[in-house]
Amino acid sequence: MKACTLPLLGLALGAALLTPRPAEACEPCPSTLDLDASLAQADAIVLARLPDGRLPEYADMPETIELQVDEVLHGPLQPGPIQVHAYSGMCAYGFTPRTASPHLLVMRKGGERWTPVDQGCSTHTLEIVDGKLPASVGGQSYEAFVAARFPEAKRGAAPDPPKPPDSEKPAVAADPAPPVPESSPKESPPPSSGGCRVDDTSPSSALWLGLALLGLRRRRR
Repeated sequence: MKACTLPLLGLALGAALLTPRPAEACEPCPSTLDLDASLAQADAIVLARLPDGRLPEYADMPETIELQVDEVLHGPLQPGPIQVHAYSGMCAYGFTPRTASPHLLVMRKGGERWTPVDQGCSTHTLEIVDGKLPASVGGQSYEAFVAARFPEAKRGAAPDPPKPPDSEKPAVAADPAPPVPESSPKESPPPSSGGCRVDDTSPSSALWLGLALLGLRRRRR
């Protein structure tokens, strides 16, 4: 009886070892820290973006990705490239921005790379769209958020504010037309008197002229 039991036990153990095990499921967070609690536990808070706006190969589930820091609101960092945690196996427990927009990252230092606060169970990645935080955290403008919470932040190139539609753009005033110079009145030539220039048109001159013409007629007779 014992001789039969040992081979059967060995077969059972071999089958268990050879049977493929299902992939471990990503465990959801039992709770998530809100923004205020996440900020309070952060070692660094930065405004960062994907370098050149190119998405990493998330299909490969990279453990670490590189991001470009534009502004440092809190912590020992300087603007420039940083390495951040992205995936743990098949689980995206780290920073995985999916757009080229700037993102507010709430981080803790984890060795040679930066990780989200509370191992990802926090408010740690906020996309800035049209200069505003997401509606899930109040939709406050990024500039107002920084001014209220981080007045001494190392500011860089802040996110562009929303552009007004064409109908709201201020009209550009046209250059005024140059003034037309006033033309001076032309002087009319003096009246002709039979080839004789008359410089004086006073009554006495006309009288002497009439007497001279009368004497000239008498001589011709």
